[in-house]
Amino acid sequence: MTDGALLARATIALVAVSLLTAFVAGASTLIQVRFAGRQNEIAQEESLTGLVAELAHESRALIGANEEQRSAIKQARLADAEEAFALVGRIHDPTPAVDNYEIGLVFVEEDENSKAIVSFGRAGAATDSPHFRSAALIKDAELLFAVGGHKNVIRARLDASLAAHAYDKQPDTSNYVIDYNRAAGALFDANRDPANCPKALQAALRAIKAEETKLMEIRDLSNSRKSAESRCGTRRL
Repeated sequence: MTDGALLARATIALVAVSLLTAFVAGASTLIQVRFAGRQNEIAQEESLTGLVAELAHESRALIGANEEQRSAIKQARLADAEEAFALVGRIHDPTPAVDNYEIGLVFVEEDENSKAIVSFGRAGAATDSPHFRSAALIKDAELLFAVGGHKNVIRARLDASLAAHAYDKQPDTSNYVIDYNRAAGALFDANRDPANCPKALQAALRAIKAEETKLMEIRDLSNSRKSAESRCGTRRL
């Protein structure tokens, strides 16, 4: 083999080694970046858990506090809610529905409706619990109806409908629970949405019909039905 050939082979070997070294270094850097990113994500999740726990503590502290104490507690609680809200926006993984719900409740009390709507929407989308999903979506819809505007009303109708059907196809759920939830969600819509009142009321009455005697023993549901019938001017089925 000539000296030129040997030199060529040596050069190729050196290039291969350099490429392999660069690849290993790049892979190592990527792993480190991903690991650091995940560690940061975990730290943010832990911070969120701590903030939500503090929100609950501050809400309890309001009970029995005097006016001066209440003002200080509410100011601190709103600051914690703002920080928690921002954290949720930065965390890539889904955050617990209960955390978003708790944040939303604080914003409602402080008349921060836009952030409350986002928080309740996040809560409703992040849970498999039909009870919690229904509660969060109803809170979201209530605010959207209150804010008003065509787009908000359309979103509120959708939320109310999703809440009404939160128990559909859930295993081990009785027809009574499904019918109650459908009726409650539809009546919620009927009592807040004049344009959709007749349609929503009819949906509620269909849900009530199968077990009307038992369901009408529930005072809140019975009163909601009477209110909707008065608003809609629709006869009972």
